[in-house]
Amino acid sequence: MRRRAWAGLIAQVAFVASWAAAASWISTFGGRLDDLLSTSGVLALILAGVFLSFATRRTAGWRRRAPPTRWTMLGLFGVTVADAIGGHHGLGGLFERLITLIAAAWIGAVAVGVLRRTRQR
Repeated sequence: MRRRAWAGLIAQVAFVASWAAAASWISTFGGRLDDLLSTSGVLALILAGVFLSFATRRTAGWRRRAPPTRWTMLGLFGVTVADAIGGHHGLGGLFERLITLIAAAWIGAVAVGVLRRTRQR
């Protein structure tokens, strides 16, 4: 009879432990807000880059910068998709850093282009 009591107690502890682990997976309001703002911010950055590529295509002296901008935004979108998939495999942080690196490099390249254009005048 004691073995059954111990087995029942162990089963209940295991059930409570699994429930506690599952409860820790439930996100808080702050976590959901962070996910929403991060995702919408990255998508807004990609859309801004696409719109910028259309604008540079129509601007004299900037036409040759339109295709690299589009390719950069396509790469950024690919890394964003990889972040959504890789987040489930523990690679979310890596892809988030790649998104940041690509976005910073793109903004820096645009800034260098603007500086070169203004110095030529």
